[in-house]
Amino acid sequence: MSPRRVTFDPAFATAAETVAAVRTKKISARELLTIAFDRIDRHNPALNAVVWQCREQALARAKQADSALARGKSTGALHGVPVTIKESFAYRGSPNTWGLPALEDVTSPRTAVAVERLESAGAIVIGKKPKNTPAGNKTQTRLRFSSLGNSSRNAATRSATLKPMNRK
Repeated sequence: MSPRRVTFDPAFATAAETVAAVRTKKISARELLTIAFDRIDRHNPALNAVVWQCREQALARAKQADSALARGKSTGALHGVPVTIKESFAYRGSPNTWGLPALEDVTSPRTAVAVERLESAGAIVIGKKPKNTPAGNKTQTRLRFSSLGNSSRNAATRSATLKPMNRK
């Protein structure tokens, strides 16, 4: 029986596989971002799985992760892994409307502790996935909330592999 050759595919890799690929320099954090944003550009118009993106900020964090690795340092257990967060999580400078149209122009002055912990572990936030409006009212806003329920949207996001950290 010949050994099975395992190749790294960022679209289907687990977070652990992604971190290992970055640390062994099979791929850089910047390359991961390019792949993630290319997939978002290709699939998101039909899925609306990512309602807000922070490309410049994510690129800056990816450059920091790549620079740290070049110096032999790690940014944490999730070094260079692109992630999306729920729209309802506070993230400095981003909208978090909880699906309420009246809040669509309100930006968060701070970042939620859970998100700070992800970033402290080396994850790179690339955007936010939508949250339905309260009581199931699927109001469309400028952020393009869709009529998909949360579990349907999560399944669509995962099946389109718009975020690399989507498998256990």
